[in-house]
Amino acid sequence: WTPGINRKLQTKQLLEDILLSSVGDFGESVLRVAILAPDAAGDNLESLIALSMPQESINNMHFYIGSNTKMKNEKGGVPADVFFSGKTCIGHMMKAGDQWICRDCQGKYILPSKPYPLPLYRSFAVVPIINNSTLTQHATKCLGVIWLDSLNEQVFDSEETNIILSLLASRIEAVLCIINKFS
Repeated sequence: WTPGINRKLQTKQLLEDILLSSVGDFGESVLRVAILAPDAAGDNLESLIALSMPQESINNMHFYIGSNTKMKNEKGGVPADVFFSGKTCIGHMMKAGDQWICRDCQGKYILPSKPYPLPLYRSFAVVPIINNSTLTQHATKCLGVIWLDSLNEQVFDSEETNIILSLLASRIEAVLCIINKFS
């Protein structure tokens, strides 16, 4: 951390370093990763940082977390569900007609706006970033979520992977709490 340098830029660089080092734990299996955090109004989860994602995917990463229950059900998706439940969700994709759908996640998965002949990923993990810090004054339980996806259908299924995902969320939580403390 360098005083006097743009904090937003430093935060993004620090989070990018954490993501790059953690994604390395999966070898080449994890293709894309993003940290989604509440927007300024607190109504949507949006991409704070994304690695190896096309701009179109980043632009489509808006998941409603506001107070309107109907909107939450329609536009919250898996990330909003994880944000509120505080529980990791592992999803596995399967072909149904001309769409790739999620066979897990209790109907929370939002289909892409256009069908793809091949899946963008075969599995994904959405991990909550839980605020366990005493550094922050506000009692926000969840600071955001981490989205990871892979063409390997089983990459997120092992207990070892669950530990790696929890450690990744803890590292990101520490950075976000420290940043919030000094903002």
